[in-house]
Amino acid sequence: MISNDDFSFGRPLENTGTKGINSEYRKKVIGRSARSGMSKVAIIVPVYNAEPYIHRCVNSILAQTFMDFELILVDDGSSDRSGEICDEYEKTDARIHVIHQPNKGQSAARNIGIDWAFANSDCKWLNFVDSDDWVHPVYLEAMMALVEKYGIAIVSHIGAKEETLEIITAWSYDVWKTSDYFVSHYPNAILPWGKVYKKSDFSVIRYPEGRVYEDAATTYKILFQYDFIPVINEPLYAYYLNPFGTTAQNRMPQRIDLIDAMEGQVAFFVSRGMRDVAKVQYGILLNDIRKSIVGLMRSDRFGGAEKQKYFFILLKRFIKNGFRYMRFWPYLVRRSCKKLAMRYAGK
Repeated sequence: MISNDDFSFGRPLENTGTKGINSEYRKKVIGRSARSGMSKVAIIVPVYNAEPYIHRCVNSILAQTFMDFELILVDDGSSDRSGEICDEYEKTDARIHVIHQPNKGQSAARNIGIDWAFANSDCKWLNFVDSDDWVHPVYLEAMMALVEKYGIAIVSHIGAKEETLEIITAWSYDVWKTSDYFVSHYPNAILPWGKVYKKSDFSVIRYPEGRVYEDAATTYKILFQYDFIPVINEPLYAYYLNPFGTTAQNRMPQRIDLIDAMEGQVAFFVSRGMRDVAKVQYGILLNDIRKSIVGLMRSDRFGGAEKQKYFFILLKRFIKNGFRYMRFWPYLVRRSCKKLAMRYAGK
C-alpha cells in the first residue's frame, strides 16, 4: 500500500435517488448514454430467479450519481418473473438493455453481456453487479474518478442481509502493489464485482462456462495486467448473504472446480516468476485439497461408490500437485502430507 487520498462530497450521500442533480444535466447525460455506443461504462448483471432481489439491485444502479452508463440485464433462463421484471425496466430507461437466453449459468450470462458490450457499445469500461446485491449511490462515481489514471479500480464491500449501506460523506483510497493486494485480500481479490475494468482487458478473456468459482479462474489474470491497483476503503458494494446462493453451498463438484482454478493460479504465477505469490497460493491449494479429503471421509452425504470416486480424484490431485512443485517448496508438501496422514488416522 503506497498512498492514501481523500475525496469529499458537497452533500451527504444518504439519498438513494438523484435529488439535487441538475435535471438538464441529467437529461443530457442519460440521453447521450441511451444512444447506442455512447456510454462510458457498461454494467453487466446476470439474472437468474432473482425476483425477490432484482428491484433492489436495479434501483440502486439507477440511483447512481454517475449516470453515464448502460445497464445490461442478462436473464439466464429464469423460471420466475425475473425476465419480465427486466423487460419492464427496459421500457422505463433507455440505458437498459435486456438479453434473454436459456439457462447456461452465471459465467455464460456474464460472457454474453461482455460480447454485447463489444458488439454494440463504444464504452471503455465494464463493471459487474450480482442480481441479489446492491450498491451505494457513489459506487460508480468513486471508481470512475480513478480508472483513467490507474486503468482499474476496486471498492470495498460488506456482507449484508438487510437493505442498508453506511451513510458516506467522503471516500478515500489506497494504492496497492497488485501482488500485495492479491495475497492480503484473497479470496476477496478475485470477486468479479466491485471493480471497474477496461473493456479491452476482456478482448481475449472470458469466464469459463459450466464451472462454479469462475471468478477464481479469471479475475487474477486481469488484476496482474497492472502493477498497482487503487482500492476505495469505504464499503460501496453490499454483498447479499444469501443462504441459498451458489457460494453458500459446498458440494464436491464445486470443490473440484475451485481446485482446478487454484491450480491455474499457481501455474500462472510460477510461469511469470512470481514465486512469492505462487508459494502462498500453492499452500492454499494443498490445504484446500487436504481439507476436502478429510471432509469427504467424514461426510455421510455420499454413498460408498461416490465417496470412493471423489476420494481418488482428490488424492490424485494432492499427489500430482505435491510432485509438480516439490522442487520449489518441499516443506509445504511434507507439512501437508503429515497433516493429511494425521487427520486420516483420526489424530
